Amino acid sequence: MNKAVQIQAREIAQKVGGNRVGFIEILIPIISALIPALIQKFTSCIENNPVPSSPQDFVQHRYDEEKQEYDPRLLRLTIKEVREKAKDKGTKLSKEDAKEVAIKTLDQTRLAEDRVVGACFRSN
Repeated sequence: MNKAVQIQAREIAQKVGGNRVGFIEILIPIISALIPALIQKFTSCIENNPVPSSPQDFVQHRYDEEKQEYDPRLLRLTIKEVREKAKDKGTKLSKEDAKEVAIKTLDQTRLAEDRVVGACFRSN
């Protein structure tokens, strides 16, 4: 697993896990699997519609600053991917936890420095 992906997974897990004992350790492998899967999906979408040139731009274009929310289709896709990765790792997340992981992962993609997103992108 790429170190950049692991670092981002830990940061996202800490934002979601908060003070819940052991939850961060459960989330890290899920998010570590989620990041490359999302990058692959974003890349596929970008190839079909090259206007957003990076995963970061892709997510940014689907964020409504005024409402402070993501495009519902993007959020549903990401939640579905979170739940699939959790299931692959033998964990069942509640709908609320899956949604929170999805939003924090999209936020991290959208708000991280270009070099951080690029490092995760290059690992795939």
